[in-house]
Amino acid sequence: MRARRAPWWWYGLGTTLVALALYQRVVAHPTSTVLGWGIDDPIQQTWFVAWSAHAAAHGLNPFFSGAMNAPHGINLMTNTSLLAVGYLVAPLTWLVGPVFSLNVIFVGGVVATALSAALVMHRQGLERGPAMFGGALVALGPALLIHGQNHAFMVASAGLCWWIDAVLQSLSGRWSLRRAALSTSLWTAWCFLVSLETFFIVGVFLLGALVVVAITRVSRRDRVRELMLYVLGVGAVSAVLLAAPLYALMAGRQHIAGPPHAWVTQLTTTWSQLIRPGTWVAIAPLGRDPRHHVFLSGSFFNGGYLGVFFLLAVLVALAVTWSRRRTRVALLVAVIALLASGGAHPQLPGLGSVWSPYRLVVGLPGFSSVMPRNFSVVVLAALAWIIADAVQELSHRSRMTSRGAAVAIAVLAVVGFVPNQAYAARYVKVERWYSSPAGTHAVPDNSLVLAYPYPEGVRNVSLLDQADAALRYRLVGGQAIVPSVTGSAQQVPVGPYRPFYDLFVRSYERPTFAFGIYPEPVGPLPPDTPATWHQLAAVATTAHINRIVVTPRGHDPAQVRRYLTHAFGSGHHDASGVWWWDIPRSKS
Repeated sequence: MRARRAPWWWYGLGTTLVALALYQRVVAHPTSTVLGWGIDDPIQQTWFVAWSAHAAAHGLNPFFSGAMNAPHGINLMTNTSLLAVGYLVAPLTWLVGPVFSLNVIFVGGVVATALSAALVMHRQGLERGPAMFGGALVALGPALLIHGQNHAFMVASAGLCWWIDAVLQSLSGRWSLRRAALSTSLWTAWCFLVSLETFFIVGVFLLGALVVVAITRVSRRDRVRELMLYVLGVGAVSAVLLAAPLYALMAGRQHIAGPPHAWVTQLTTTWSQLIRPGTWVAIAPLGRDPRHHVFLSGSFFNGGYLGVFFLLAVLVALAVTWSRRRTRVALLVAVIALLASGGAHPQLPGLGSVWSPYRLVVGLPGFSSVMPRNFSVVVLAALAWIIADAVQELSHRSRMTSRGAAVAIAVLAVVGFVPNQAYAARYVKVERWYSSPAGTHAVPDNSLVLAYPYPEGVRNVSLLDQADAALRYRLVGGQAIVPSVTGSAQQVPVGPYRPFYDLFVRSYERPTFAFGIYPEPVGPLPPDTPATWHQLAAVATTAHINRIVVTPRGHDPAQVRRYLTHAFGSGHHDASGVWWWDIPRSKS
């Protein structure tokens, strides 16, 4: 038994070394370095990880938080909050901190997905070596590589592999009815609580598998009854397990009446970009475009990088294994997912926008909440199976040319996916004043804090400060999806805090870079006049803000302090360079 398991341990070690190399810039400083450029989604997900640990430690409702976007709060189920994974790493968060935990999720997600995909492929008929190769293609291919620097909820895809396995094992009759229903339900709940988006993407294809199996069993009543009992059992157990999160999603506080990602339904893909890399990328998907580092050959909203070499490997693999029904099924799944990944308005060179079948379903519940490019996860998984199956078939043939062809297919499949650099990462100074004796005295627990920098989608390091301080205070602003006045999705709005927002962002950025991406554009710097001072004071008091805290970061924090001193008096500061103001309650 140990001899059988040893290769899997070596495979896990190998993928761990690859993941550590890919994430080398955070591995060197795992508690103080954040992936990317120190802005945007990685910091937001650090906050989500911190929230899971905070909710677990204090027995709070995990599906709603009043710590961000205070005093309104946010619904965690309408955000990419990876709650299940956050609870899993909560002990690490308590001991080392949320930055470390998120970095572990990224690195561990790659390893767990590679190992899980390989094990599932092995359980479903592939030999150990080809299954390992297929698992590596899934975890390290561009479908997940693009998300490896930004989206932990996509990288943590190991559960999807086991969810697929549970359904396939159940439909094949290898498990008893009780085990099939329970196992499928548990993985259904896990995937639902990791990422609603990937849950729906994979769930569509699993539902399709159930329908196909049901049609093929119509003539056999005993098998139809067995299938119905399985479906009913999964539905009943899953409904119990997911009752609370489903309620939070559909009717809880700050839930979204429409699709959270409705704006993405108009995204488009240039199909040629799926095959031909741009000149700045060469043959590797990890390159640089004129705007920023990307993991695709073209637009960030591309459905997924395939590459000429990979497509050649797929064509040869199809020729080798076409006689097998599972190859044809996998190809059909890949084609459907590829069409979906183009979105509702794909473009062809010389033709512009063309009709896509995705338009027929994009408005349906679920589909309108999915970023189309993420269907590429299914595309690559299906094609990885076909290639791994062909490698196995050719390796069994006695001719040396066949074995050489197996090696050639494997090389073609990976050569275009090799990154030309490690993931970018940046040291981000966490302001630990909030956790110091001075900070805990100046900002009591549960205080409503307006922080500089003003936290929003791009400049959200104040979320990192709050996460590091174990969310002991509430924060104005943030980076999350919340309902608008009509109930549809929007980023956290500036609302009445407009004068603070304009002042803080203009002072945080250099004048040539002072722009807003979201929640809304930045206005001009307010004039340093009594009228502005009065407006700042009125907003702060009527909003019941307890403290305004200015940390020594950004281009011109002194400018912010000057305005706040005029509006609220001299304030307080200590040797750390942090300034804070106590805001009196509104007399009304």
